[in-house]
Amino acid sequence: MPNVVGAIDGTSHPIFRPSVVDQAEFYSGNRHYHCFHTMVIMSNNFRIVMARGGWTGRNNDAGIFNLMRHQVNLPRNLYLLGDLIFANAHPIITPYNRRELNAVRNTPLYDQRVEINQRIRHRRPRVENIIKFIKDFEILHYMFRHDRDEQARVVNIIAGLSNRRLAMFDEL
Repeated sequence: MPNVVGAIDGTSHPIFRPSVVDQAEFYSGNRHYHCFHTMVIMSNNFRIVMARGGWTGRNNDAGIFNLMRHQVNLPRNLYLLGDLIFANAHPIITPYNRRELNAVRNTPLYDQRVEINQRIRHRRPRVENIIKFIKDFEILHYMFRHDRDEQARVVNIIAGLSNRRLAMFDEL
């Protein structure tokens, strides 16, 4: 896809129920457990270029992106691929949902949108595999005992280690 320079996705890390801080902030009603979130931006060669952690469990990916939008300064002609939870607005391109596809059925625009969805669907498994590399570091599950700044630093270190791990697999 021309002008797409990477992908964006978030992940949650389950944690023990916090006893010291306001636990409602860390509870995810969607997942039904206490957690914190990490937002990851990857380049086209599937290397992590930005990782931000320490977001509380009650936030979702779209809400977190809105909070960190000022840190993602892409020119108007460059985009990131995202999943359906994100708004289809610059700098994120999302797949078209069924309603959007049915609205243009039997037009030339329909085939173009189906092709875009197929290209995005083709890349999503690789993005999820990169997220798995971050989740392999179990220290993230216990970081709630530290302040959020420390969580963010640990997520950045783990992102660097994940990039190194990916590079080692590429060398094989």
